[in-house]
Amino acid sequence: MLKAVGIDASEAIETVVEQDMWKVRQVKKSFGKFVSAFLEFLVSHPEDFCRYLVVYTALLLLFLALDEFSVVAEEKLKALREEVLRLAEELEAFTLTFMLMTERVGKEELEVTGEARSREELRRVLGLE
Repeated sequence: MLKAVGIDASEAIETVVEQDMWKVRQVKKSFGKFVSAFLEFLVSHPEDFCRYLVVYTALLLLFLALDEFSVVAEEKLKALREEVLRLAEELEAFTLTFMLMTERVGKEELEVTGEARSREELRRVLGLE
């Protein structure tokens, strides 16, 4: 429906699919390590973990809503696309955090040395490009 009116949300959809596929790969690779990282994140940063759940659920609900609506005004679709893109960007930051947590060796503390200004910068710093 979005493509029919010239709205591209493929990047947001790709982000959600990438995150889900990464989770599946982690579960297959090392379930214990994956669960430990999620639990560590939950215990250490409960507000951020709740935000992750809200963002992920909101994205899924928006995709379901878009799939259910047969006729929606183009300006509303554009607004929905912008919200989906914003949430997808936030989800990607969580995904990169989870990746870092599951890949680090041992239990050494990570020191924050700066703040990434964009997804591209964060991916570059983490060596994911």
